[in-house]
Amino acid sequence: MILDSITIGVLIKELDGTFQKQIVDSLIEEAQELDVALVFFPGNDLSTQYRYVEQFNAIYTFAKSSRIDAILSVTNSFNARQEPAFVQQMLADYKKPVLSLGMPFPGITGVVQDNAIGLTALMEHLIQVHGYRRFAFMQGPLLNIDAEVRFQTFRNCLASAGIAFDPELVTTGNFDHYDGSVAMRKLLDQGKPFDVLVAANDEMALAAMSVAAERGYRVPQDFAITGFDDLLSLSKTGSLLTTVHQPISAQVNKGLRYLLMQLRGEAIPPLIEVQTYPVIRQSCGCLAGSTPHHPPEFSVRGDHDMIIAELNLQNAEAAPYHVWLDTLQLALFSNDDRAFDAALDAAAKSSWQQSGEISALQLLLLGMLKHLLKPGERSATDIAHYAARLQKGQILLANALSTQHAQENFMQWSNQRSLSGFLKMGMINFDQQELVSILHNTLKRIGIPTCYVALYEYSLAYKSMRDFVPPKHSKLILAQVNHVRRFDLEDVPFVTERLIPDSGASTALLADSSNTMKVGALGMFPIFQHNQHFGYMLIEILDKPKLSAEQIRDEVSTTLTGALLVTELALARDLLRQDLDLATERNERLELLTEIDELTGLYNRRGFYEHAERSISTRTPYPVILIFADLDGLKQINDQYGHAEGDFAIKSAGEVLRFAFRTSDIICRLGGDEFVVLSLKCRPHELANIRERVYAHFDKFNTTSEKPYAVCCSLGYCVIDQDNNQPLATLLDQADQYLYAEKLRRKTLRPTER
Repeated sequence: MILDSITIGVLIKELDGTFQKQIVDSLIEEAQELDVALVFFPGNDLSTQYRYVEQFNAIYTFAKSSRIDAILSVTNSFNARQEPAFVQQMLADYKKPVLSLGMPFPGITGVVQDNAIGLTALMEHLIQVHGYRRFAFMQGPLLNIDAEVRFQTFRNCLASAGIAFDPELVTTGNFDHYDGSVAMRKLLDQGKPFDVLVAANDEMALAAMSVAAERGYRVPQDFAITGFDDLLSLSKTGSLLTTVHQPISAQVNKGLRYLLMQLRGEAIPPLIEVQTYPVIRQSCGCLAGSTPHHPPEFSVRGDHDMIIAELNLQNAEAAPYHVWLDTLQLALFSNDDRAFDAALDAAAKSSWQQSGEISALQLLLLGMLKHLLKPGERSATDIAHYAARLQKGQILLANALSTQHAQENFMQWSNQRSLSGFLKMGMINFDQQELVSILHNTLKRIGIPTCYVALYEYSLAYKSMRDFVPPKHSKLILAQVNHVRRFDLEDVPFVTERLIPDSGASTALLADSSNTMKVGALGMFPIFQHNQHFGYMLIEILDKPKLSAEQIRDEVSTTLTGALLVTELALARDLLRQDLDLATERNERLELLTEIDELTGLYNRRGFYEHAERSISTRTPYPVILIFADLDGLKQINDQYGHAEGDFAIKSAGEVLRFAFRTSDIICRLGGDEFVVLSLKCRPHELANIRERVYAHFDKFNTTSEKPYAVCCSLGYCVIDQDNNQPLATLLDQADQYLYAEKLRRKTLRPTER
């Protein structure tokens, strides 16, 4: 196989979502085994109504590049509501081998899961084992094939069992956590009783469980809840979700291998199916550790084999669990209570190192409870004693999981602030060369080996994906390959369709400085402001990055577009001598773009520096207050509810701050989750009241927002005396330090005290 010739383009919605992350990780692992390079094109939902979100779909156009040999389309990720004919034509327009994951089309091979088999087995379990008769159903979006098949299977199972279908117990959650929460509230508000809610995916099921807990219901005591995917439930603390396992790894494995067969000219079938099966846990009403249904290839022999089989691990993954089970069993039945805790702690640490999670260990303890503590084989006293040890072990694992997530969230937050902070240094004077140099050093600092930043020969407005045609030529302003900056590739015009310039004898996108192929994965992202597109980035996708590629894109795009707009503004001013009227109109438009944040309507970083420095220099002889605000929990909102809800939280925070401060105050969104306010009429003794007033406004907003999350912020401040001549950037750093202290203070308080 000639490595340079095999590069697969992957169409997908985002990279960081839980569903997408499973696919991305599996694809990278499989591609490395096959010596194939990947380029991810993470757009968004084709039918999105958000203008900002729609801009990301421009990136799908670049998969037509001649450097891309074939297309693997994760169609069910970005096509929730679009007509199938539109998507079929979109894939056909690539004019190269295409394989679709999740949705088949005429003339395009599809790898799909058999939704009906797994859901039918789950329904039979709910009807035959539990005897449920009153069924509610939460369906996915209309026009989505998976959603329609799951809903029809649900109805067929009811009919086969002679159970009446009740349309009043059907609600729509659109495969989304927020919509699922709204749908569950409506279902409960109508007051019609049901035995079990069958949700068409895990995200909606977990949202329904959260709403049930808010309303004081117990799952499964008051009613059962089940899902479909098996992608989310094991990564959460709390009740374990009964669901249908969707074999993502099998789909990816088959999809990539069949696509390579197609590239070699071999015939492949039009439809490839992988089997789903139910995984029975607690939320359906079964006791902890109940035996799940398994595909036929599972072989169960003895108590240990039964426990391991119920973890649903691949053969290669199961080996350490046999060792941990032997150790835990020996410690469980020892006379030393501390021995079991120590053995479990060692297993948890080892599991984190090997797989980055401990959910399978939680199930291992449930299996031990069922298979090793059998009535008749041990006395009731012994069973109660050992069960208490296992119960304590579950609490220890839950605490460890919570602590690990908190550490990961803090590291993500810290690295993002580091990237943002370094880029701020270049934003003060908007010098493009200095910005690029800072970006290169920052990427090395956070461990990103390869990154390309390309600018078009001219900027253009994005109207729709169908109409978007990138400029013919571009040039790289940054070419970083394996941590080394390649100046020979920068500032050289090349054909945009090639994505990057050719590098010597190599035509590969991932090549090291010696022009030999380095198999790996890149993610491609647009650089834009509002609907004005300036270029794109290619960032290497790592297994466990300090900061995700999408977070890097957000920071770099915001900073770089500001610099580009200022440069364009300077050119427009030069044109005043030639055409004053035309230049004035262009000047006003660019002034607005460069000073106003597109999402919140507040000043952006440039606008703040310009107005704040002017206000400080012309102030009355009184001190002024610089207040730094940081939105709490934005990453969790993005992870759990999607980036559209994250944008809503940022916009809402801006509105609350605008309402909480005076019209004379200068309010700015610095970028990401950071805001800053310069108050010219505030006195230092008023700061405590200001802080409490702002927090009260956020509390008032949260009581009326009807969102499943709270929008909150932490405040830091810096008093600027009238004789203070320090640069504004230094004063911002001081306020930022106070903000960090305030975040730590608020974390130690109970929610009611914040």
